[in-house]
Amino acid sequence: MKRAIVQNVLGVFAAAVVGSSAWAAPVPFGGHYYDVIRDPGITWADARVAALSSFYLGNEGHLVTITSAAEHAAVNGMIVTNGGGGEMWAGGFQNPAGETSPGAGWTWVNGEGPFPGVNSVAPYAVWNGGEPNDAYGAGSEQFLGLNLGPGFNDEGNLDLITGYVIEYDPDTRRDVPEGGSLMLFGVALAALRLVRLRPRRDSSNA
Repeated sequence: MKRAIVQNVLGVFAAAVVGSSAWAAPVPFGGHYYDVIRDPGITWADARVAALSSFYLGNEGHLVTITSAAEHAAVNGMIVTNGGGGEMWAGGFQNPAGETSPGAGWTWVNGEGPFPGVNSVAPYAVWNGGEPNDAYGAGSEQFLGLNLGPGFNDEGNLDLITGYVIEYDPDTRRDVPEGGSLMLFGVALAALRLVRLRPRRDSSNA
């Protein structure tokens, strides 16, 4: 009974924050798996929570982190070919929250460290021309979007967002999201901990 209740809680939570996958199963690349989730207008914080609540082949998800030109090209291709195009959230954000310098503080989720607000080989970063730029005013674009052009884009306009990309990673770390989604994130984590007390079915066996 406990497992059924928890699964129902997780189902309600997932329905609230997760959009529809663009394909039947995540796509492999470089030893990880990737899924494009269409969910127009979703906030970056809610996309981050949803990604961390997703599992595939025993691997936990997180918002995609881009660490090479090959991965960047592959993920942009997935968005265009299978996700219907548009700009999608990736796991980059400015730290601290409220940073007013467009190029400062860019950091990957999953404990993967900082990346520069200028083009760079290592750590990898390729920005669209003129980006990052806080186009709507200081501190207005603090999260990373992909596929609005070939490079990275700082974004804050939800009207341009069509979803997000999950990366399923054997080394996923549970970093805590900022802002209004913190409470929802905590509820999801508590439910997931209860599920782990029982044998878990992952999406590869569905």
